[in-house]
Amino acid sequence: MTLAIHLRIKLAVSEEVCAVDTVSDIWPTADWHEREIYDMMGIRFNNHPDLRRILMWDGYPFFPLRKDFPLEGLPSEMPDVAFTTAAPMEGGPFVTQPSTATAKDREPRARRPEV
Repeated sequence: MTLAIHLRIKLAVSEEVCAVDTVSDIWPTADWHEREIYDMMGIRFNNHPDLRRILMWDGYPFFPLRKDFPLEGLPSEMPDVAFTTAAPMEGGPFVTQPSTATAKDREPRARRPEV
């Protein structure tokens, strides 16, 4: 830490085994990164203290960042309850206004709620 040295670990993982040993016992921060790798790519980490999904829901059978995952996605049993109607933007915390301003200035900004 005092020398500000960055360390990157690369290794080959076979498709048949698809598991490596954890390094979270050496570097506690690796816990989160290993969970993300498992969730997105399906690589298991042996002896990991809490290897569960963090981005996809529990029980999701696929790994979205694998090369065999199709770009259009795969059908799932998750209901579309969150997408039944369009979410109104008017009056929300992030609102854009039409103007002749540049893209940087048109970016939505948080506004204080009207009291």
